[in-house]
Amino acid sequence: MSQKIAVDNGTDALSAMKKIVSVEGKSFLAGTFVTKINGMEAGPDEYWALFVNGKYADQSVDQIRITQDTAIEWKKEKIETTP
Repeated sequence: MSQKIAVDNGTDALSAMKKIVSVEGKSFLAGTFVTKINGMEAGPDEYWALFVNGKYADQSVDQIRITQDTAIEWKKEKIETTP
């Protein structure tokens, strides 16, 4: 699903997302970790990965500030484990 919305510059990405989808998450000191989008959970060995303008996010969704033409994308990614 792709949808364009208008928000004020500086709006955090979590608030912007909540305008168009249902989002659930857990709050930590480092920020919000999204656990469900529109009721869909990632599988037991997956997580919701956040991409901003095509790049893997280096901040949590509630810390990212929207500017003009910011693209937010969510993908289910496999959790990498090391033996």
